[in-house]
Formats: sequence, structure tokens, C-alpha cells
Amino acid sequence: MKNSDVIKNVVTYIFNTMEERGISNRELSRMCDENDMPVSDGAIGSMLKKPSSTTISTLLKVCDTLQLNLSSIFHAMEIAKTSDNQIQGKLISNIENPAYNGYTGKYHVFFLPTSADPEDHEEKPLICGTLEFGDIYSCKECSAVLDLDSGDLTRDGDPFKKHYTGRLTYSTNSIMFCNLVCNNLGDCWFLVFDHGNLNNTELACVIGCAATSSSGKPRYPVIHRVYVTSRNTLKSVMQPNNAFRDFSDYRTKTYLLKKAL
Repeated sequence: MKNSDVIKNVVTYIFNTMEERGISNRELSRMCDENDMPVSDGAIGSMLKKPSSTTISTLLKVCDTLQLNLSSIFHAMEIAKTSDNQIQGKLISNIENPAYNGYTGKYHVFFLPTSADPEDHEEKPLICGTLEFGDIYSCKECSAVLDLDSGDLTRDGDPFKKHYTGRLTYSTNSIMFCNLVCNNLGDCWFLVFDHGNLNNTELACVIGCAATSSSGKPRYPVIHRVYVTSRNTLKSVMQPNNAFRDFSDYRTKTYLLKKAL
């Protein structure tokens, strides 16, 4: 692809974003001024009419004002370029595909401690966190963000939390695959769960399987079950004193219910 074609595609993405948000050329110019990145109304008009005439400086100012990440735009361009092939493919990442209906939003996750030391499991509560699915970076794919409360404390006495980012991919084999990475800790999460056609309903809860590294030292590869739910508590389906037993009882069940409002 020629550089002029890349610029044209970026400008087209900007134009589509402006239309989706109802932003005019004049309004965008005003927004740029408010962000101390002045771009005239005329410069924006010229950029949209003749992309090859614009400058990199103007593109960067407009993208920053619209909070568009150039890396995400390039990634979205790649997705769009291969979208026709994905219709026949088995793995689909385009969030506009109907298979993602009902799966976007923020969920709560619960699972048993993953330490390799059995003593670490005694009297320990379930590990909990939040998992969000959606077009978070405006790149037309289902991004994923996982935040876990490890249950431990930092040296300052604050809760020790782990932050993962990645994406959710739909397989036409009726499976969802979620890759997540925590760069600062050098850790990865790989979550797999059943897919169901939710249509106009939303995912309420599902049992999935996660592959990651164990907590504590030494670390080992570990595979464990994860409960993903729209509710922030498992009280309605588990008794506190029998968490492991009840969690095992639900291991083969998938719940595709309407999300509680």
C-alpha cells in the first residue's frame, strides 16, 4: 500500500468518526483550539476533500483531539481489509459481527486461588476481579480489559492488583477465546468459554477455563475454572463455606440468561 493510500484511509476513518459523533468541521476546529492544538476550519476541510494535501502535523492534532490512536486506526484498517475473508474464516475478530451481540459490557470474575502451595488455599476467599469486553480503542475489534484483586497487599499496605489487556475472538466452532497480557508482571491469561447466540439478550453468567501461571513461588503453569457473571456476588449460587464444592458443581453448566438490570 502506498503512503498516499495510508493517509487516505486514515482521513476516511477520521471522517467516519466525525459523522458517528455528529462533529462538523467547525466544531472539530474549535475542539482542537481548546486542546491547544489549533487547526483551522479550512485546513480540516482541505484534509477531508484532498487527503494527500494534508500534513502529518494536522493528522496528529486531529487524532489527538478525537482521542484516536493511530496504531488502533492502522489495526482497524487491517481488520477491514480482511473482513471479506473472515466471512468464510473460522476466527472472527470484527466486533460488528452478530456473534458479539450480548457479550460486550463489564463483568465480574471469580475463581479459586492458583497457588501451588495447598496451604495457601486454606480459609482463602475466591479471587475476584472485573472483565470488560467492547470496542474500547475504536478499532472495530472486541478488546478485553481484566483487573484482578490478588488478595495480597503491597509493601505500602495497598491491595495488590493485576491489570491485563487483550482481545476477545469468536470461533465459528461456538467457542470464545480471550487473550490477555499483563506486561509489567510478565504474565498472560488465556480464557476459553462456550459461545451462545444471545440475539437480543445479554450474557448473565458463564463458566470458562483459564490457563495462566500460578501465584506465589515457585510458579507453575495452571489451568482453572473461572466464573464470569454480570453480578458482583456469587451469594445467590454459592454458599461461603462450600465454595470449592459448589464451584465444582457448576463446572459443566453454561448460563445464557438475560443480564440483570
